[in-house]
Amino acid sequence: MKFDRYVSRGLDFAVSLASTDLDAESNIGAVAVALLQDESHPGHRPPIEVRPEDVKRLRDIAALLRDVFESTSEDEAMAMLNRILGKCGAQPYATRHDDYGWHMHFAPDGCPASDLIGATAAMSLSVLLCEYGLTRIGICEAEGCYNAYADRSRNNRKRYCSVQCTTRSSVAAHRRRAKQSV
Repeated sequence: MKFDRYVSRGLDFAVSLASTDLDAESNIGAVAVALLQDESHPGHRPPIEVRPEDVKRLRDIAALLRDVFESTSEDEAMAMLNRILGKCGAQPYATRHDDYGWHMHFAPDGCPASDLIGATAAMSLSVLLCEYGLTRIGICEAEGCYNAYADRSRNNRKRYCSVQCTTRSSVAAHRRRAKQSV
């Protein structure tokens, strides 16, 4: 079963939504379309139409996901994830199609795009938090960056959303140290 890779896809959904600027609905719509067109993950389904009502629902889901990434309480984070799972009608089941073999889907076939994305994101984050706790998620520590991250590393050291933010922060810290030593 390709469970880890499918959960990874859901974590990508969660991070992308939680990092999206909610002031512009077009951002949520564009993120949803991009997520649903990514064929690199097991369990990829044919393109699903992202309707205006999906964008509205995804905006609400994205705001809740953002709160999960900013949360300092596992109880609160899990309560928010359970709320998303309930809203999206999550129905995890094992399936096999194409050349992927057995793997999990977290939302039923034919469901709206917002339910598919929301259920997959919330279920994957729930799995991560149940296994490792809140230390595996957060908001990027780079100055001026507000993106979310999910740490899938073995050593639980991730504190930045990307290699670019890590490098930028390291260079800035190096320059501060060099300036202080002069």
